[in-house]
Amino acid sequence: AFSKRLEKFPHMRNEAGLYVSDFKGNIPEFIYYFLKWFNLSRFASGAVVPTLNRNHLADIEVDIPNLETQLRITNILGSIDKKIEINKKKIEKLEAIARDIYDYWFVQYEFPDENSKPYKSNGGHFVWNEDLKREIPVGWIIASIANNELSKIIQPGIQKFKSKNYLATANVINSEICDGDWVTYENRETRANMQPIINSVWFAKMKASCKHITITQKDKWFTDKYVLSTGFLGLECTIDSLAFMRQLIYSKQFEIKKDTISHGNTQQAVNNDDLYGIKFTQPTLSVLHRFSQLLNPMLEMITECIKSNQDLISMKNYLLPLLINGQVKVL
Repeated sequence: AFSKRLEKFPHMRNEAGLYVSDFKGNIPEFIYYFLKWFNLSRFASGAVVPTLNRNHLADIEVDIPNLETQLRITNILGSIDKKIEINKKKIEKLEAIARDIYDYWFVQYEFPDENSKPYKSNGGHFVWNEDLKREIPVGWIIASIANNELSKIIQPGIQKFKSKNYLATANVINSEICDGDWVTYENRETRANMQPIINSVWFAKMKASCKHITITQKDKWFTDKYVLSTGFLGLECTIDSLAFMRQLIYSKQFEIKKDTISHGNTQQAVNNDDLYGIKFTQPTLSVLHRFSQLLNPMLEMITECIKSNQDLISMKNYLLPLLINGQVKVL
């Protein structure tokens, strides 16, 4: 059984590490947070692939607080996690709505006409495009990711800074961001050389690597905090073109095309010149403007949720060890 003394917390017993008993009779949610703090992986052994087994766990003994304190700690940390999950669900819903609107407007060509009616269903005019081998709306043109009127590729190079968080591609999973290492301008690694800017959209250049970042006009917090890896490729957009270019880059069709033209002996990826080969149908400026008016507020809500989760995760990471080891008392 566990010792319930708060004054005396995990302590070394012998060279094998800390010694444990079981978690029966304790609050499961508290044990979850306890194990996140305790970090069992430090007791793993093995020269090639360190692993944990039952013998490791059987030899670890720790002190934990009483059930009342466990519940209070769980309520504090659990409330933070609930807010994070609420933000994630809000992001998922907004992303789904954005995808549906993009598909309706630019794949099905049912964007609002001058009478605010679906274009294709209400006799919209089309012309044959030989490059795409299909019809496109009158007034629309064919452009490439590397050469278009809506965006331009962001080149490597960053402004001097005192301290920023370095986001490698590994720190982004789909569109979820996990902070990386804090670096200075002088001690950063050579790959930390991409400058995030307002009204830009980014994607990972590697094949089979679906990672995206959007920076809206309200995301100065992001440009102030982060420096990006050269593993990302960014497109600088206008206020009116950001939403369209973002949804284009976030689409499955783009990722398929990117993977198809990726190349390299060690790690397959695309470069700036390869993007001339990814073509898209560029709408008229009036359609883009209406699309941006509809989607830009949604994109800002998404990035607000992302920032909120960054703050909540930082708060939880700060509180977790203080609460678990008794440095902060919960009343």
